[in-house]
Amino acid sequence: MGKLPISVTTEDALRILALLPTVRNKLGRLEEKFNYSIVSDAFVQILSLSESVESTRIERTQVTFSDMVKEKNNKNPRWKVREVNNYQKTFE
Repeated sequence: MGKLPISVTTEDALRILALLPTVRNKLGRLEEKFNYSIVSDAFVQILSLSESVESTRIERTQVTFSDMVKEKNNKNPRWKVREVNNYQKTFE
C-alpha cells in the first residue's frame, strides 16, 4: 500500500475530472430511486439498529436487539443501551 499523499499525473487527473459529471449523474439517479423506493424509513431504522447492536459487540457491549427495543423509550437507559444509541446516531 502506498503512502499518502498520493501523486497523480496530470493526464490521470484530467481523466478523473472528465468522469466526475457521469459519476455525479449516476449518483443523482441512484439517490432519486432510493428516495422513491418501497424501502420504508422504519425498515432502514431496523437495519440501522441491528447494525449498531452488532457493531458495538466489537467493543464488548453486550446488549441485544430485544434489549434495545424494550428500552427504546427509557429516559434513563443503561450505559450499554446509550452506547448503541450513540453508535446508531452516528451511523445515521
